[in-house]
Amino acid sequence: MCPELTDVRDHVTLQRRALDARWAAAWPGDSTGGGGVLSFDDPELPPGEVRFPELDAGTYRVIAEAPGCATLVTAPFELAQGEPPRALTLHLAPGLPARGRVLESTGAPAGGVDVRLRLGDLDVALGTTEEDGTYETRQLPAADVEGSLSARAFLDEVTVPLGPDRATLPDLVLPPVRRE
Repeated sequence: MCPELTDVRDHVTLQRRALDARWAAAWPGDSTGGGGVLSFDDPELPPGEVRFPELDAGTYRVIAEAPGCATLVTAPFELAQGEPPRALTLHLAPGLPARGRVLESTGAPAGGVDVRLRLGDLDVALGTTEEDGTYETRQLPAADVEGSLSARAFLDEVTVPLGPDRATLPDLVLPPVRRE
């Protein structure tokens, strides 16, 4: 179950785009992003709205990840020098429940493999497969959000795009082990 917004304050990250076009954490306060104070409980803000005051000029995005919720990534937004604090409304939706499995190239289950979700340039850890190669998640976004799944074991990785049917995920089949 997706928690109420007031319960996800520890699951929200503000990122600032650096000069090399990579995203870096700007909140919780770091030395380059202006270290704003995140407000969830301000009585003047409507429910679901957050405010990041005292941010430097730049390009930002907000990421919210909470157990049972679909991972939320806002579109990048610009702040000009001297612009007053901006309030954002975040709508966390329940994540789509899904099961998948990871297999060795031989078809045997691959237990203990890390499975990740990629949304644009954001990587989200979904967990580790069970002994039988299966994993479950409730973090998948709605079908209209593009993304991919990947599994990695040692140096070998496989990635598959997410299709519109999110209830049953495609098998992730690892390539044969490389011998060097």
